[in-house]
Amino acid sequence: ILMKKNVTEIVCFCCFIILTPFLSFAQVGYNTPGVITGFGNSGFGTSSINNTATGTGNSGFGYFSLNGLSSGVNNTGLGTFALRTLSTGSYNTATGYNALSTNNGDLNTASGSFSLQANTTGVSNTASGDNSLYSNTTGFSNVAMGIHTLYTNVSNSNLVAVGDSALLLSNGGFNLVAV
Repeated sequence: ILMKKNVTEIVCFCCFIILTPFLSFAQVGYNTPGVITGFGNSGFGTSSINNTATGTGNSGFGYFSLNGLSSGVNNTGLGTFALRTLSTGSYNTATGYNALSTNNGDLNTASGSFSLQANTTGVSNTASGDNSLYSNTTGFSNVAMGIHTLYTNVSNSNLVAVGDSALLLSNGGFNLVAV
């Protein structure tokens, strides 16, 4: 009986060692997974989190969400094309169709279709509302709340816009507040 118990423990231990790399992520949907070695990643939807090489703690829900991710950590994309081209950015949250879809910056939050859609390397931006901070590429520390807020801002920083279309056509100045 002692011999049988040891053999069972060895077999269970070997199965654990063999299966452990496969238990560090979850993928559901067509064309998933791609190349995945990161830990704690979840992808649901066609090609979501399809190329995560070393990224950890990422969640993509929706068609092509977080599709380009390679090494970013703790990102969440919810919606078709949310954080689609993000490769190395970390601590980003995108909710909505095409939200933060071209982003590679860090610490950005976008909620609403096309919010922060053009952002490339801008950091610490918060956009809530469809098309908010739509044209922002490199601006940082901006807050846009409401549909079309700060729509044309490309690179200015430290801006706060609250309300429907607040600072809609603004692309100049720093440290502005519009309510």
